[in-house]
Amino acid sequence: MDNKLTNQADYSKIAEDYFEQGYNCAQSVILTFAKEINLDKETALKLSSSFGGGMGRLREVCGAVSVMFMIAGILKGYTAPNDDVVKQKHYELIQELANTFKEQYGARIHLLNRQKEQMSITKKDHVSILSVFVQK
Repeated sequence: MDNKLTNQADYSKIAEDYFEQGYNCAQSVILTFAKEINLDKETALKLSSSFGGGMGRLREVCGAVSVMFMIAGILKGYTAPNDDVVKQKHYELIQELANTFKEQYGARIHLLNRQKEQMSITKKDHVSILSVFVQK
């Protein structure tokens, strides 16, 4: 792609800007990658709208984590249901992303759910998940 972002800081800044505009964490992340994954803005927003607030404000898996997995699927996913080798390789990537995120933030649950325990969590933490994804 012509306008591919190559710098982690670029991704984080763009996602943070979307978040500051009022998009949820999932929407902010997917919009940042929308051009790279050939997804139009409206579809990206609708597809990710349910994942904000840790899946519809349930404070479960962070929407940014969910979208990270969706993007990984679009970029590196499998399509053959019986190709166990490719499927396993993809699941290993997902597990690696999840574990890296967990190591960095202590959990994969919605970050604001832990805010009472760890007051240093900020809005920026939602979008810094990009650092985990961009490194892979």
